[in-house]
Amino acid sequence: MPNNATLLLFVIISLIVSGCDEHVAVEPDVNQNKSNSSSKPSLNQSFTLPDLTNSTDIVREHLQYLFIEAKEADDNRASFARYADALFINYFYNDAKDAYMTLAVIEPSGHKWFSMLAVTSHNLGQTKEALDYIRQANQLNDDHIASLFFEARLMEETGNYERAKHYYQIVYSKFPDIVESNFALGKLLFNMGQYERSRDYLEKAMQLSPKSSIARAYLIRLSKIVDISIDIPAENLAYNEAQLSLPHPYYEEVMTEGRTLNDLRFNINRSISKQDSLATIKYLKLLITHYNDRVQEDDFLKLSHYLTFERRLNEAKKTYLKAINRFPSSSTFHLGFADIALSEKKYELAREHYENALSMQESDNDKARSLQGIARIIASKGEFERALSLLNEAAALWKDNPIFQMDLMRVNADLGRFEKAFFHLEKAEELGFNIPNQLKERLTRLATQK
Repeated sequence: MPNNATLLLFVIISLIVSGCDEHVAVEPDVNQNKSNSSSKPSLNQSFTLPDLTNSTDIVREHLQYLFIEAKEADDNRASFARYADALFINYFYNDAKDAYMTLAVIEPSGHKWFSMLAVTSHNLGQTKEALDYIRQANQLNDDHIASLFFEARLMEETGNYERAKHYYQIVYSKFPDIVESNFALGKLLFNMGQYERSRDYLEKAMQLSPKSSIARAYLIRLSKIVDISIDIPAENLAYNEAQLSLPHPYYEEVMTEGRTLNDLRFNINRSISKQDSLATIKYLKLLITHYNDRVQEDDFLKLSHYLTFERRLNEAKKTYLKAINRFPSSSTFHLGFADIALSEKKYELAREHYENALSMQESDNDKARSLQGIARIIASKGEFERALSLLNEAAALWKDNPIFQMDLMRVNADLGRFEKAFFHLEKAEELGFNIPNQLKERLTRLATQK
């Protein structure tokens, strides 16, 4: 059952998960900059990758590839939208806001980007801006449950309860039989002291979601204020009263642990959209445990990704091994396992899995990644010439990958071939890699000296 914060996830679910086909919207002052909807977003010199130093390899490389894709595509609204969403999901809110603004200027007639500007502004603590954006979004589409909920939530947060009630009632009129619309109104009316009306909505929320602990908790509190009876087992009273003082995960109050397949997939999408990696891990584990015969490759891939993101590397490796047993012909899981083993300097184990992935040759990109991994292992042993040969082969297979160019730069530098190293450094920069000025200046000096 949702608390205030729960309602934000509706915006993110319906916007990010829905993809970038929905029409987009614009900030209030950019109408004069409207352009043809087929025009290409401008990635000018001031728009660069954020500092990815502290990101995991997976996040860093993913964002770099999306940035390059957006920069090079002929009509790159869709790829730039993927890049903007990836920035948001990985907590780069300032950069995400700039990206959404670019899309809003390019295509100002829709709803999604305006709504995402509101959510991003809210996450940055810019409540007034968030309100301006979400109001504009609701003017563009007054039938969007997520945006209506979000405006109501912002009204409630700022103490404007009457306006919040107005928007919650609009949502309720459109969606009277969902838990969220009943609980939102019930909780708000409770906080406004309108207890009898609050009771009606809270009880209906309980009927829709009988196991919702937070709804029971509010009804228990209500029973101490007005004379109502509530059918709740005595042993749950202390638990539910305690729940009122505890912070709740965003989706936890709405859904139970979710043992049905649809509930689990619903919870997974919610937690991913809310950037809650710990919840995502929990629900993916439940999915794999309870529905092993219906688990897909992507489920294992997501679980291993989020475990890696949380630095739970032993669990990630076990997940990759389970996936290898389940999907033996997929190179993806061998590569993931090998990457972790390499980061732990378990070179022989990593090489075994890189070679397994290489033997499958599912795609040129996977083959290139395998060659790159083997090259890194060989280079760690000082076999630079052999590593250079493999990296050149990998770079030929994946021509627009700046990471391979950086590896080529490092190995050439280790061999004292600084002019060649500088060539690959420039190539990586052309492909979108953000080169630190200190590294560029140092390599320039070495190349000039040679």
